[in-house]
Amino acid sequence: MALVGDSHAAALLAVLEPQLNALNWRLTAFTGQTCGWLPPALSRSCPGLTVIRRDLLHGHYAIVIATEIRVYTSSIADHLEAMEPVAATGARIVVVEDTPSVSAASTACVDRITYSPTGACGTPEGVAYRDPDRLAQAADRIPGAVVIHTRRYFCRGGFCPATIGNVIVYRDTAAHITASYARTLSPYLVEAIERALRR
Repeated sequence: MALVGDSHAAALLAVLEPQLNALNWRLTAFTGQTCGWLPPALSRSCPGLTVIRRDLLHGHYAIVIATEIRVYTSSIADHLEAMEPVAATGARIVVVEDTPSVSAASTACVDRITYSPTGACGTPEGVAYRDPDRLAQAADRIPGAVVIHTRRYFCRGGFCPATIGNVIVYRDTAAHITASYARTLSPYLVEAIERALRR
């Protein structure tokens, strides 16, 4: 399998790695800062996309897992242009819905001396999901592709707390999850991926 995307995709490595041996999965990571899954000509900030595209098309991957930060302004059509040729190779595309966005107030709250893991630090769900996940929307248009919806792992009752189960969820205002929370998510998110692949 391949993992494709930007630094949010790289954060998934800590989710996937603990399960690889048990599931007999072999993973190749194609991740880099600002390297969303787009046609190379549309992402000049990620020169490696040309090589990534070639490898995805000829590397005989059974599964391609992808995610990227939701605040990108790339269009659904741009993502489809990158994804459809890979899907045509027979690879199963799995898009993990991006983490919710994080307000600066939420991050500042965690930094306070009065911070408590059971306190009110967090981001309203309406703010966290204001930006659509266009990569996931593109995957919904590709036959056989699946989207793993992740909102239940981050939000409840219209609120996305900064701490879940005594684990700090985010390491910055760019909504990168901490390695500790990624490991917490690992069995649940990997199970969701397995279940989706059986459909």
